[in-house]
Amino acid sequence: MKSKLIVILLIASCQNQKENSDIFTIKGKNVSVSFLNVDSSNTNRYVGEYYKVEPLDNVIKITPAFLESDNLDGKIFLIKSSIKELKLRLKYKFDYNFKGYEKRDLFLGIEKDTILFLKPNDKGQYIIPKGKVLSEQVLKLNNVRAIQKAQKKLKDYYSEIINNPEQWGGDDSADFINAKKYIEKSIEYSNLDSLLTNRDYKFFQLDVLRDNDVIESFVYTRDKIDKSKTIINSWDWNFDQNKFNFTLIKDSGVTNNYFDKGYLSIKNESGNRVWNSNSIVKIAKTESPYSAFEKLVFNRNYFTIEQFGIEGDFITYEYITFKNVDKEFYLYKYGVDYTNKRNLDDDIPTKIWTTNDFGEIKFEDVTEELLTKVKQSNPK
Repeated sequence: MKSKLIVILLIASCQNQKENSDIFTIKGKNVSVSFLNVDSSNTNRYVGEYYKVEPLDNVIKITPAFLESDNLDGKIFLIKSSIKELKLRLKYKFDYNFKGYEKRDLFLGIEKDTILFLKPNDKGQYIIPKGKVLSEQVLKLNNVRAIQKAQKKLKDYYSEIINNPEQWGGDDSADFINAKKYIEKSIEYSNLDSLLTNRDYKFFQLDVLRDNDVIESFVYTRDKIDKSKTIINSWDWNFDQNKFNFTLIKDSGVTNNYFDKGYLSIKNESGNRVWNSNSIVKIAKTESPYSAFEKLVFNRNYFTIEQFGIEGDFITYEYITFKNVDKEFYLYKYGVDYTNKRNLDDDIPTKIWTTNDFGEIKFEDVTEELLTKVKQSNPK
């Protein structure tokens, strides 16, 4: 039986540790990681709003919307485990933010990375020496090519403010005044520290090692969560030793009078393959008098989206069936029941279209427009 490894990760400066810190815990297959002394928004109750955690094999990807104190200089990692002689490998990719450009979260675009191996001290702490990451950054980035590139980007930035003052608070704003001063004096800088506001990580990866074997990895990215997409539901589907996870996601950018639209995202067990549908799923708005998505039905290597809809005087009930063939998903059958709103006793036959009508169409190529076109023909 494998030993369960528990890792407590402290992100805190040596000088400013707090006893009562917010805790953000991530559970992997073999490792549980707790982040302490980070910004107060970074707690478990905000997972999903501020963070997206994706387990991919033995890698846990953590996507934050915000993390205070991004630079890892002088930080401490504390590990508690029944397994002895553990080592940490920290991979760290960094870049520079511009003064002013940080409002747009833009970087210089000259990424450099470094790898640090950390061993515990006599207190069991894994400490990044103060100034270690910073010195690596300065050594790798502070060169003539980087300075020239930074000068051009900064000039373009200030020129945009001069040309569009109303977007930056008017010609009496601090942004405009600084931009005008820079352009008029043709200021030249000799180092990146004068040009740029911050050296910042693009991602860091913490690998927990026993000997040279990676037990678990935690990849922390600066990618922002797209809050326009809301998860409605998720399902697991197993057949013939194949395992998939289905997630229904609302796409807030697609809507009409009665329905929002959503799409299905399918991920295989290893997480190395993802299929995303178009916005073909109807999601009822709160104020809508009509129902919409009803359920997802699985049967052997088939799955079906069942949902209500509206077409003029008719309430519809759709069956959109897909089949898994050779590790791909294809549209297999499309059926529609019709109910006349003006005459509920009107007996209207169900219409069913198959591959004889629409041919071979992959899951990700099915659109609402395509289904509408199919309905305009009589089934063969």
